[in-house]
Amino acid sequence: MTEINRNLKIIDVGCNATIPAEDIFEKIDNFTEILRNSNCRAITGSDVVFISIERGLDAIVAVIACLRLELVFTFCPPASDTDDVVRKFRTTLVFNGKHVSRIAQNDENGLLAAESICYVIQTSGTTGAKKQVAVPVDCIRKNIEHFCSLFNLTSSDSILFSTSLHFDPSIVELFMAFHVGCTLIITPDEYRSEPHKLQKSIDKFQPTVVQLTPTVFEMLPSADSLLSATSSLRILLLGGSHFPISSINSCRSPENKTRVFNVYGVTEVSCWASYFEVEHGCSEVLIGEAIYGTQLGVDSDGQLILGGPRQCYVDGVKALNHKTGDRVEVTENGGQKIVGRIDRLIKHRGIRICLDHLSHVALRHDPSIQSLHTMLLDNRNIVQFHVGPGSSSPTHKTLRLDATTVVPITVIQVAELPINSSGKVDEKALERIYGKVSGGGNSKFQEIFEQKLKVKLSEVLDVSFVSLGVNSLLAAELSTFFQVSQQTEVMRRMLNETVPVGDVLRKFELSPKLQSHVDFEVRKIIRKRQPKMRWAVDLRKCIDGNLLVICNTLVVCASHAGIVIAVNPQTGNLIWRAECGVRFECKPILVNDQVVLGCKSTGLYFICVKTGQIQNSVILETVGVRAQCAFDGGAIYCTTENGNFHVIDPKTYGSIYSHAISKIPGGTSVGPVIAPDGSIFATITAGAVLRTTVPRKSIIHGIRRRHPFWTNFR
Repeated sequence: MTEINRNLKIIDVGCNATIPAEDIFEKIDNFTEILRNSNCRAITGSDVVFISIERGLDAIVAVIACLRLELVFTFCPPASDTDDVVRKFRTTLVFNGKHVSRIAQNDENGLLAAESICYVIQTSGTTGAKKQVAVPVDCIRKNIEHFCSLFNLTSSDSILFSTSLHFDPSIVELFMAFHVGCTLIITPDEYRSEPHKLQKSIDKFQPTVVQLTPTVFEMLPSADSLLSATSSLRILLLGGSHFPISSINSCRSPENKTRVFNVYGVTEVSCWASYFEVEHGCSEVLIGEAIYGTQLGVDSDGQLILGGPRQCYVDGVKALNHKTGDRVEVTENGGQKIVGRIDRLIKHRGIRICLDHLSHVALRHDPSIQSLHTMLLDNRNIVQFHVGPGSSSPTHKTLRLDATTVVPITVIQVAELPINSSGKVDEKALERIYGKVSGGGNSKFQEIFEQKLKVKLSEVLDVSFVSLGVNSLLAAELSTFFQVSQQTEVMRRMLNETVPVGDVLRKFELSPKLQSHVDFEVRKIIRKRQPKMRWAVDLRKCIDGNLLVICNTLVVCASHAGIVIAVNPQTGNLIWRAECGVRFECKPILVNDQVVLGCKSTGLYFICVKTGQIQNSVILETVGVRAQCAFDGGAIYCTTENGNFHVIDPKTYGSIYSHAISKIPGGTSVGPVIAPDGSIFATITAGAVLRTTVPRKSIIHGIRRRHPFWTNFR
């Protein structure tokens, strides 16, 4: 992986800039020199460089510099000294883009020196405890070479780089671009949790290769545009969780030519291990074919085993094969498909149940569910989080698995499934949601505690569990209301006669919101399904004024940030964007071929409707225009914050005349209104109305009301 194709180009979406190859390689040369000529003790093959740079151009350049020098790199922050001592691939150097500092020294005769390691990463922890994985160069090279050949990648391709650097599919995105010298499109980290921005980036820059987790794909507001008849996308890779076959089939146009792949793998074999091409109308998604250097096998428990030479060092140990923890079944055609995780196989009320299977059953029974996730919470309750129409309160249902098996579940409706930095479902966030809507373990713990010990929990927080009569059996039962990883320590503390009840609950975040009787009123709430967002444009601050609709393919909008945009509402494509550096609070109007709107600080802005170029700005008495202007084909009418009425010539931008609306001082938030007879009405907030005829510059009459005007009148 030391050879980087010199055709490499980068598009930085965050700053809307394209970085040519010569600029990239100039920066690579600079970083390489910094690493090579650092003041640290001699850098050797036993060092691991922590790249302490935010995800972006500089971080990518630092990766390439490390590859050039055959240095092992990592984006995982150095662990504490206690943890690091037992690590065989601990971080020894920190590089921040400007200088290198040494924080430790590895054994020069250790594993790092013996085998060529490319990078060190951590598993996400979604299938168990986090593990350190050191990836040999040959392991990741086989993945990259196979994919580049399989997808026929060339320098004319463009790859979306949207994945977190702490999630190993990001390495695949980077290294494929390095290998063929194509364009790499970098999106900011926060776009993964703001799907409309990710969608906008895809629509604007038109990548030909996109890799996403199924969760992120399903959150895109216009996922169907990726699989439309006119889509420029050649390759779509979906992996990291259950493949969303129903979503793909529903949004994929029959004329779409995008090749869609289900990719399967684990960090322990340097990302992907197999691939399966999902054809049009596919009804069953399989594991598919093994990547070069990987062997697929199944043990006696039905668990998928990954063998072959592509094994990595997991917590310092390199095994002959890797047990994935995924259960597989053989289909009628001899293929293999994932049916769930071994650690998601539970025994509930005497019945062995796969939580993933419960998700499939729920989706089959209720097609209105857009997506869902099933969890076992409090070690006793099966909870499904549904996205789709339904009750906002937790509901209790049963799922029939077969003729004799019925499983009780709790259903909680959520607007969307939360995702973590790896693009997978964030189970910790779902646990917090469960705790809020159901009382979680707090109320149930309190119920069992008070039932067993015959005391009020609120009255015994300062005494120990032991003094209340808690023995090891009861401590074991009470510990089930805590997270599984905490239960042993919780029991130990419960059986310590010096540790008060309140300390245990606070330390392990089960401090009770003590229940008491509360009177409440039951009200009927009608939940309506919200429309699906098709596109969004970020104007940074509030939008007070309505949209100016010019035609069905052009609307104009302005914000407090001084940004004015023109957008095609059919597609969400941005036609132009003007940044004026002032505050807009009113709706724009169309005056011939210009957009006109008032700003809070000075007066009026004139912007070309075709190009977005600022044509002029008119200062009106150094006071602001907060209300919408009016135009009758000949003149522009507006009111200022000091209560004056102004008439402006749209050709010369000069003032025709101005007049105070009333002797009573006061500004206005309501713009002028043109009457059918051609006269103009203007108001101030204090309650005065002025009627005037512009050609004669005469005031017909004024009216004074006792109440203020806040809205337009007709």
